[in-house]
Amino acid sequence: MLRTTQLRSFNKRNQTTELSNSELIELVPAIGATEAHKDVSDKYSFLPTIEIVDSLRDYGFVPIMVNGANVRKKDKVGFAKHEIRFLKKGLEIADGERLDISVINSHDRGSSVILTGSVWRKICGNGLMVPSELFNYSHRHVNFSMEEFLNSTERIVENASVIADEVDNYKNIELTQQERSIFAESAKIDLLDGSNFDMDSNQLLRHKRYDDNGNDLWTTFNVVQEHIVEGSYRKKNKETNKTTKAKAIKNIDRNQKVNKGLWNLTTKMAELKKAA
Repeated sequence: MLRTTQLRSFNKRNQTTELSNSELIELVPAIGATEAHKDVSDKYSFLPTIEIVDSLRDYGFVPIMVNGANVRKKDKVGFAKHEIRFLKKGLEIADGERLDISVINSHDRGSSVILTGSVWRKICGNGLMVPSELFNYSHRHVNFSMEEFLNSTERIVENASVIADEVDNYKNIELTQQERSIFAESAKIDLLDGSNFDMDSNQLLRHKRYDDNGNDLWTTFNVVQEHIVEGSYRKKNKETNKTTKAKAIKNIDRNQKVNKGLWNLTTKMAELKKAA
């Protein structure tokens, strides 16, 4: 299997340093593609990712992290799905937390242009995808409009206060140990394929640093997310009884699914606590 370079992934770096266009292309060559894959239709509008990068730079967003999809077919190298995370000064929503945006694109019909708002935490480098419609936009390659894409970006920026209020609400919700265990078990059932293995979901609640030694919903959410994305838990195969360490999530689609799923789970827990 061929693999694209993943030197700066969303899973491992507290990255805030701006990447140049040449660095982006070196890390993930598909970002510099000059044409679409040969198998796309005549209706497909090729959209150079680097044009998106330049347009967002003009808007004040700078690229800071990249991730490229694994490629199984040789002819897809340089065209496959890729993701770039952007930072803009002034979008801090709390001390040590800010609102970034994530852009996904491909040149082989593997993805539309997907724009997502994401909360970044300084202490752990977590990027938490927000599933709300206010922070998620998909633009097809057919009749793509850069103006509409930038309008979507503007809507995310305009609603930064909405997400700030939501985060603040989660920070003020204290969970009992039983509730935290229920949260972790729900994350295991909903987001991890547990059909072939057993695991103690309380592993997901072990904090890695002093600042995460809290019982509020926001901290619990972040601790669980970090364990799942980094694969820092152990599981036992039901057939062989062999215990192994989980693997970090590097797949772009899987990372989005887990992050948005955890945010939805956090929202549901907040609603249950409010109704109690």
